[in-house]
Amino acid sequence: MIAEAQAAPYQPVLGDANCDSSVSAVDASLALRFSAGLVDYSDCLSLADVDCDVDIDTVDALSILRFVAGMPGKALCAPGNTVPADDPEAVISTQALVDPNGKTIGSLVGIAGEGSGPTAAASYYRSCWSEIAAKNIFGQKVAWLKHNQSFLYDGSRVMTMFTPFRTAGSMLGWDVDNLSTSGPYNYGTWGQSWSSARFKFSVPIIGTVQSYWVNAGVNAYGWGGCWAWT
Repeated sequence: MIAEAQAAPYQPVLGDANCDSSVSAVDASLALRFSAGLVDYSDCLSLADVDCDVDIDTVDALSILRFVAGMPGKALCAPGNTVPADDPEAVISTQALVDPNGKTIGSLVGIAGEGSGPTAAASYYRSCWSEIAAKNIFGQKVAWLKHNQSFLYDGSRVMTMFTPFRTAGSMLGWDVDNLSTSGPYNYGTWGQSWSSARFKFSVPIIGTVQSYWVNAGVNAYGWGGCWAWT
């Protein structure tokens, strides 16, 4: 009796636009042809979005080529936009908070994290979150909005987007209002949801000195990755 070899299941690779388990100039060519409208969209092509901006364009094609050639440049889905798998927490953005007089009163910091674990033979579970936080000049968190999104994926498609939930809070002198959540929206190969709010800084008698509209969102991808954004 001759045993037949079983093909190993495909493991998605970021940049592998034709699902041949490798990243090459062929993948860059496919990304370029798609951006020019010369080829139709496919599930594999979702892996060509190497800068994780939910668009496949010439920037992705060039990034793949530079990656293949070993040239210096922006890494595929470089930190700053994405969070490494199972990294419990990472800073993804930061900007100064300035009052109407131009004085720096703190900073707005974007933080994100994710984790994963198999739930069934045909699908996997991942939970991702993003948080936007206002910190004072001493680095203390004084207002925050955190958005959580969980989903099931099978390696190429998002099977289920669970209802997202948010948490928010503030400390003396700060307030968080106008809370809202949008989504989840499932587009097959990827999904998206986000929360929005307003951070307000107030002082006695004068009232609100400054306010900041903020967002915290998560994009979920069928290959199991997340893009957390603020």
